[in-house]
Amino acid sequence: MDISGYMAYPVKFIPSDEGGFTVILSGLGGVISEGDTKEEAISMIIDAFAGMADYCLDKKKIIEPAPAPKDDEELVPIPLVLALKIVLRNEMIREGITQRELGSRLGMSPQLASQTFNLLRPRTNVDTLLKAFRAIGKEVRISID
Repeated sequence: MDISGYMAYPVKFIPSDEGGFTVILSGLGGVISEGDTKEEAISMIIDAFAGMADYCLDKKKIIEPAPAPKDDEELVPIPLVLALKIVLRNEMIREGITQRELGSRLGMSPQLASQTFNLLRPRTNVDTLLKAFRAIGKEVRISID
């Protein structure tokens, strides 16, 4: 699976009459947020995206790569750790591996595994995620063009 499809998602910024923006993310239905500035709106939509993606993955729903942006949309970068976690959890669903089972393979308690693979926890170490991919039989390759 190519992680590049998860590294940026299209969003539409709608200026509010009172100031600020409403922002709507394409590719994962129901992700809408607001912010007083464009930067705040981006931060808020990423948080909303992480929450909705985490919910969907908990329900065993695969998160699809980002669609191509429409003319009135801009691409918003997704943090690397968040993108890696989405791809990892997609692969876990495809392979029928639970967070508890993966945690066990990595020598983690069930509680630590739940925290580590939660999309709303941004401080997960990249090396831990790389070990998790190996534990499910996947290798991560990084390339720079």
